[in-house]
Amino acid sequence: MSFWEVVFVVFAVTLGVFLGGFANILVLQFFGDHWPSAHLVSTSLEKLEATLDRIDETLGEIREQMGD
Repeated sequence: MSFWEVVFVVFAVTLGVFLGGFANILVLQFFGDHWPSAHLVSTSLEKLEATLDRIDETLGEIREQMGD
């Protein structure tokens, strides 16, 4: 790698780390200590479970109609 390629890679990595840290600071300022990800995951899992239950009920009804 040439000198300028090394300089570019170091600059890109430094910029990425800086922007990542800045974004993290903004997120922490916005959400504080109440990180919503755990709540979002549990809510999403509950919705998924309800959807799967509805699909199971629908398939059961279809099986009953096919058997009749």
